[in-house]
Amino acid sequence: GVWRLSKKPLMNTKSKLKKLVLFDIDGTLITWAGKYVNGLSRFQYGMKDAWGIDIGNEIDSFEGVPEWKSAWEVAKQYGVNRTQFEKKFSVYVEAMRAFLVDRSKTYPLYVSISEAFELVALLHRRKDVHLGVLSANAERTGKWKLEHWGLHNYFRFGLWGDKAESRIEIAQSVFKKANEFFNHSFTPQNIIVVGDTIHDIQCGKAIGSVTIAVTTGRISA
Repeated sequence: GVWRLSKKPLMNTKSKLKKLVLFDIDGTLITWAGKYVNGLSRFQYGMKDAWGIDIGNEIDSFEGVPEWKSAWEVAKQYGVNRTQFEKKFSVYVEAMRAFLVDRSKTYPLYVSISEAFELVALLHRRKDVHLGVLSANAERTGKWKLEHWGLHNYFRFGLWGDKAESRIEIAQSVFKKANEFFNHSFTPQNIIVVGDTIHDIQCGKAIGSVTIAVTTGRISA
């Protein structure tokens, strides 16, 4: 499988320094299923609920772009100004979360990636490893996905796409936020970013971390 690890260790087991392993969510821990394949439906629902916007089916792809940035790029095209956008962004996020909750009662939205779950469970048992997520999702939608698949107990720490203009900006916040959360200072060399898109790899490299690409998402190049 694409998640099969090589014989080389994921990290230096002789080092006494703590490691922080940050996982992307969509395409890395879980992947899309059935009727719900690209997030467009929840995007449309959120836009309508927050700003009264009816968007069509033909919009630019925002794969890997922070939720804040992608929402603003669309909303401003429909005449929403920055003040209106910022005032209703939380409404937008909550509408999307409610959409996911409601639709998940009818049919599966995502399927888990078993190899990823196995790796997370293994890393969680290690005393020298802390786990977290680095995701373009807004915090409330991202946490719902983790809770829906029983992953929330593994990932107490997260870097999210609320009020971020780029994936790199999200990644750059890791040093301050992780230090505050874990009461431990991580060096770039002791942070590992795991993801399925070029955005994950770019943001990992931007902060000098180790990066691991997987091919379980819809983008393989």
